Amino acid sequence: SVLYSCAQSNVSNSSERDYQEAMGFFRKSFINHFPVKKNGSGNESSMFSAKSEKKNDFNLLLYQYNVNQDTIYSVLKKIRDKAIAEYKPTDSCLLIVNRFETAGSKDSLEIPIITDSTLINRDCYNKKYPVPNFIGSHQNIMNRDFRLDDSFTIYVLDAKKVDSWGTEFALGPDPQMPNNWKNGYSKGVAISKKKQTVIYWTVIW
Repeated sequence: SVLYSCAQSNVSNSSERDYQEAMGFFRKSFINHFPVKKNGSGNESSMFSAKSEKKNDFNLLLYQYNVNQDTIYSVLKKIRDKAIAEYKPTDSCLLIVNRFETAGSKDSLEIPIITDSTLINRDCYNKKYPVPNFIGSHQNIMNRDFRLDDSFTIYVLDAKKVDSWGTEFALGPDPQMPNNWKNGYSKGVAISKKKQTVIYWTVIW
């Protein structure tokens, strides 16, 4: 077994070996919606992974670009019936995991500054499932704090609250998350037909 106590990587040119190693860190149920191969059908791709107990942050995101429409249709066909929630970046209330994380704090491993505490606990979160802070996305799809533009649809495939991760992940309560989501996980896929981009995620906190 491998323990990552305070390490992370944002690897634009990561190899297939890097991808398989990152996948191997998580139990199968967390990553069984990810493609078997990093580049799929020869698409441009980048991988972002973070593993930090200090910051309550274990995640893996795979960004595939220039995905042909047939492949996008195939992915949509697989996930639409399985999705437990579907969101748009324009939604007025989104429960974002580690909302206050920035590219700078990710790279430096600094604890993010909570710039607006009123965004941590909101009544509208009660019926929402958590979605990632899509840091690491390709520059041409970065927009607003959510990091995705309006052409995306976000499909949550699974998300659960966890009282304690025990020995699997040494994570304390996440100060950036609401009281009833202090620990948990979320996995899913975000898709933009217009941008020909597919993003797979699993996030644990």
